Amino acid sequence: MALACADLHLRDNVPVCRTETDIEFQFHQIRKLKRLFEQARLWDVPVLIAGDTFDHWKPSHKLVAEVIETSKGARVIAVPGQHDLYAHDVCSLPKTGLGVLRASDWVILTKGESFILPSSKIKITGYAFGEEPGNSKDTDILLWHVMTFVGKPPYPECPDSPAPRLAKRFPNVKLMITGDNHQPFYFNQTDQSRILNRGSMMRMTADQMDYKPMFYAIHDNLNCTPIPFPIERNVVSNVHLVREQEHDAKLEAFISRITKDSETSLSFESNMDRFLEVDKTPAPVRQAVMMAMEKEN
Repeated sequence: MALACADLHLRDNVPVCRTETDIEFQFHQIRKLKRLFEQARLWDVPVLIAGDTFDHWKPSHKLVAEVIETSKGARVIAVPGQHDLYAHDVCSLPKTGLGVLRASDWVILTKGESFILPSSKIKITGYAFGEEPGNSKDTDILLWHVMTFVGKPPYPECPDSPAPRLAKRFPNVKLMITGDNHQPFYFNQTDQSRILNRGSMMRMTADQMDYKPMFYAIHDNLNCTPIPFPIERNVVSNVHLVREQEHDAKLEAFISRITKDSETSLSFESNMDRFLEVDKTPAPVRQAVMMAMEKEN
């Protein structure tokens, strides 16, 4: 048995959609992490992380120390996601926060390295973001940070790697655990070809307001059982989106007025001067704008 998760995105600052302070957000993400590792120690099973443990490749010393302390006594097997790596380059691993965790006894798999679970003899093979798995005939679990999805792609120009296609590419892999797509899904083409995409641990965008983060228990027969993370109520907001829309509307109106009121025969400076006068812009602001344009010239 093992526990599986992905996209923890542990970070030092608060996502713009969250309403907490920095300290409150830090408490909430570490509380989730404690839930995960407490369960791992209770059952004496490893934790499998399919990439993006950190939100930035260079987290604070404080955050790295908290992760080391929280995961103490648990076996962790992870692969790097693009957020874990400087310039998305797996060669940068030694100088990253994830590299420090590797030095503290986390098992970090890249380039098809494997780890065999002692209790069940299940073989886990791992690949970092940007790496392509080779022959995986003798692998039970493929741990890979790769964008995959079921149904409609999650965003425009998404890499064309839908779950059915990945399952067809690796028919001998019994279970593929993936990360990168923050929306969870479980794809079961056959009992011998399954994909578990666990989604993010934290709600980090406004569209995740109703999202319920979970990690999974992976049983020896590779069946999966969801386990909920503790969740905070009323901490995700879309107010910032409303503000952005209002700002965009004002900017569009500003551009429209300049376009409508300007004369193509006049220079940019003359048009700007005329606009500031018509708009009754305060003299100090007007002067600062004109001085800035003079410096550019």
